[in-house]
Amino acid sequence: MNIIHAISKCLQKKQEFHYARVTNLGICNAVFRIDYPLDTANTIPVNGLDTSLIGKRWIGNRWTG
Repeated sequence: MNIIHAISKCLQKKQEFHYARVTNLGICNAVFRIDYPLDTANTIPVNGLDTSLIGKRWIGNRWTG
């Protein structure tokens, strides 16, 4: 029974967090996924791995460009 529980736990979907990384000028240079939340100045939470954000600029509360 323990082996079944261990396998089941490994197969459970982990929570995913998606972020855009921006330069000091606010330009997105990467979009990535990790298994834990981040709270850093150069990352913006995003909905999924939207690579169309690369090259766009984050201005306060929206993307431009």
